[in-house]
Amino acid sequence: MRKIFVAGASALALAVVAFPVAAASPSSIDDARVSVSFADLNINSEAGARTLYRRLRQASASVCNRDSLRELGSLAAVAKAEACYTETLDEAVAKIGSEALRKVHSG
Repeated sequence: MRKIFVAGASALALAVVAFPVAAASPSSIDDARVSVSFADLNINSEAGARTLYRRLRQASASVCNRDSLRELGSLAAVAKAEACYTETLDEAVAKIGSEALRKVHSG
């Protein structure tokens, strides 16, 4: 299963939080993982949320092979990679639980 690990620091505590986000697997590589940190960001601000969202999009694209859509070889593989990307990004945003991040995600 492909996963994104998201790590961040709470404004109230210095503890690092990490959790996996599972998504559909578009290829035979089942254990792709990417770590996304946001300890350096204020995710409650629009600027911080936008920066984190950009990181999450890049990580989701990486674990779902979305960056190599031309190399996937079939429309079915492209559709599977797109579904993986969307599901992974949606789950990461939901698990982080920031209202500012949700607003950026919803457009």
